[in-house]
Parts: sequence; C-alpha cells; structure tokens
Amino acid sequence: DEETEFDRKWALTVLRAALERVERAYVEAGQEGLFAILRSFLPGGAPLPSYDESAERAGLSLAALNSQVHRMRRQFRDAVRTEVASTVSAPHEMEEEIAYLYRLLMDRGTNLQDS
Repeated sequence: DEETEFDRKWALTVLRAALERVERAYVEAGQEGLFAILRSFLPGGAPLPSYDESAERAGLSLAALNSQVHRMRRQFRDAVRTEVASTVSAPHEMEEEIAYLYRLLMDRGTNLQDS
C-alpha cells in the first residue's frame, strides 16, 4: 500500500544517508579506494565478492581485510542508528524504529550498491 511504500522510501533514505556518512569518513581519511572495496560487504549488496580477491585488491592480508570489513559494518550500524535517532522524538523509540526499518527492507530485499 501507499503508506508502506512511503515508509520503505524513508528506510532507503536512512540507509543511503548512513552509507554516505561512512563513505565521508573513509574519504576524509584518504581511504576512498578501500571504501570502494569494502562497500560490497555491506548488507543489501550484490553477491559477496571473494574475501581473497578483495584482500589482494586492497593490498591487505585476509585477516586485515576481515578486520576492516567488521569495522566498516560496525561504522555502518552506528551511522544507521545516528540517522534513525534524528527521526524519533524520544530515545525509547529507537529500537522499534530500527526493527521496523529492517522489516521494511527485508520484505522485498534492498540493494544499496546502486545508490
């Protein structure tokens, strides 16, 4: 229905803003190339690339790539929470909004790689 579609667009806007927030941090650190590689490991992406190939492209060991992927996923989660926090009127609404955002996006799948 229209309300669900509106909410889904809101959810995608939140995720895109979070992705931009994380990307800015990588750009400011001079690591835009690393971000381009790691971005594929975020939820909602195309099929996951090979960790071995990605580590080679990034010039990292496999262990270092795993660490970087974990760190970026945590940054993305934190960025989503920050974005959602700006849309709720009270802190206790955060978890409910995040759960709703997840349900909206998982219902039909989401691909952030084209954003």
